[in-house]
Amino acid sequence: NEVTKDKFGEVSEVVRVFCFKNGSLTRESVLKTLFSSDNNNNNNVFEELSKSLSSTVPGNHNKCAFFYKVPEILPAGVSGYYYFDESGNEVTKDKFGEVSEVVRVFCFKNGSLTRESVLKTLFSSDNNNNNNVFEELSKSLSSTVPGNHNKCAFFYKVPEILPAGVSGYYYFDESGNEVTKDKFGEVSEVVRAMIEGQMMSYVRHGRLLGMKENKGRIMVTGGASENKEMMRVLGEVLGGDREVEGGRGRGGNAGSLGACLRAIHGWVCEKEGKWMDFEEVIKVEDQLEKVRVLYKGSKEEGEF
Repeated sequence: NEVTKDKFGEVSEVVRVFCFKNGSLTRESVLKTLFSSDNNNNNNVFEELSKSLSSTVPGNHNKCAFFYKVPEILPAGVSGYYYFDESGNEVTKDKFGEVSEVVRVFCFKNGSLTRESVLKTLFSSDNNNNNNVFEELSKSLSSTVPGNHNKCAFFYKVPEILPAGVSGYYYFDESGNEVTKDKFGEVSEVVRAMIEGQMMSYVRHGRLLGMKENKGRIMVTGGASENKEMMRVLGEVLGGDREVEGGRGRGGNAGSLGACLRAIHGWVCEKEGKWMDFEEVIKVEDQLEKVRVLYKGSKEEGEF
């Protein structure tokens, strides 16, 4: 029934959506231009896309580019192809660099904080500190089997980025039917389901961005990387001949340390008024145990 605005409902009951015009069709068009050939079908260009992503480094040496084949919705009305070099200057395509220089990144909201929240709910006690719940996490992973007897669960405490907007806790039994938490199984199985679900999501989106299957080394940072049982689950989900390396040296804090080092690198480039290779400014030794600032013009020169 059609109603007036005041009878419709809460202010918050609105629809949220954002759209872009320049997605897969623009991407395909650019790829076909870059990899022109007589046999230029979709499979070929997307094979070249995967090769390019595999042969380049995250951050792309600070180079970036934006492609708007048709006027875009967000940002409104912008169109054209724009290339920026490592110093942030706009350049022409021929001066930009190799065809394969692209950047890859994806983010999730429901990581460690969601994991910690679920664990505290499962292992409630008067002495429920982080050490206790993570000890229970390790015990649960050690006492359950890979694959969890085909049971799986997904936990989104806050609306997720990938997959977009999904929220809530979802439990599925060994037959793939959605069930309630109390009918799912043992607490230890819930824990394994949560960790395997997170790892499956990371691996799936990594492969969509060109991560090779069944070979190569995976380096993991952050506090969770120091949990051997979680790293073992990641290896099980990845499968194949994989080496999962986490928490070595300063590996647990490698993300924040890396941000600090990049800040020093950026400061030096700004001070010098030119681009300098990272290795000219920073030297890293012994699994991050020794980091030396090589730049001689800085009072901050030295080790830390």
